[in-house]
Amino acid sequence: MKKRIRKQKREIKTNSKISIRVLYKKVGQAPEVKIINDVYKLKKAIMQRNLDILPYEKLFIICHNRKTNSHMFPNIFLPFNRILGDLIVVNIDRKEREFKSISQEDIIWYSQDLINKAPRVVSKNVKKPKMKPYTDMYERGFEDNRYYKTSNFEKTLISVLVNLELVLASILKSNGDDKK
Repeated sequence: MKKRIRKQKREIKTNSKISIRVLYKKVGQAPEVKIINDVYKLKKAIMQRNLDILPYEKLFIICHNRKTNSHMFPNIFLPFNRILGDLIVVNIDRKEREFKSISQEDIIWYSQDLINKAPRVVSKNVKKPKMKPYTDMYERGFEDNRYYKTSNFEKTLISVLVNLELVLASILKSNGDDKK
């Protein structure tokens, strides 16, 4: 009797060595097709590493759970959710509760969809033009002595306040707030 049970367990493990085709996406890279030769190892990794399985259209995403992904970068953005770190897209037969290969049509569609949902990467080498503050064109130089004499503090203070008032008035006028 013990021999029969052992043989049945071995058969189950050998049946789980069916290879399946999945989509694997690293952060910042395009998705690629991977072949997983041993589904049992995938299931074991899901259990040991506490990976999450999330529904994604008609397939499923296997990704890191929220507790372990706090230091990872975003991979894709879904409605009301984001996936951090690397991910795998798999097909799961709901009746048998087993992993299945992804079809070629699904690979094409989901690859493009994952690319569209990935965050846009901004190159660090591109220099953004510096925006000149709006008020710079209305400022007067207070360092040079053309506009005031440094000996009189009251005149300097009044000059600064008048300039501030002129700048604020011009900003309000350009915003259309002076019509109230």
